[in-house]
Amino acid sequence: MLQWALEGKGIMLRSEWDVQPFLQSGELVRVLPGYAQSANIWAVYREPLYRSVKLRVCVEFLAAWCQQRLGKPDEGYQVFQAG
Repeated sequence: MLQWALEGKGIMLRSEWDVQPFLQSGELVRVLPGYAQSANIWAVYREPLYRSVKLRVCVEFLAAWCQQRLGKPDEGYQVFQAG
């Protein structure tokens, strides 16, 4: 569907983080700037974070990446940490 929109064949609804490079380059443009739809990103894992340094670092990286690129937690996402 992304390629279809890039070829100018219609519009699509995608997460901003997914198409940000195309918006910045001008290859895609927003047609409904006032419309937003919520979307969830989940990190699902089998073992507790405290047992695996690699897993903990990965989840912390993903949370930081989301915060940096998608905004503050109160602007569209929440970070839940396993206890």
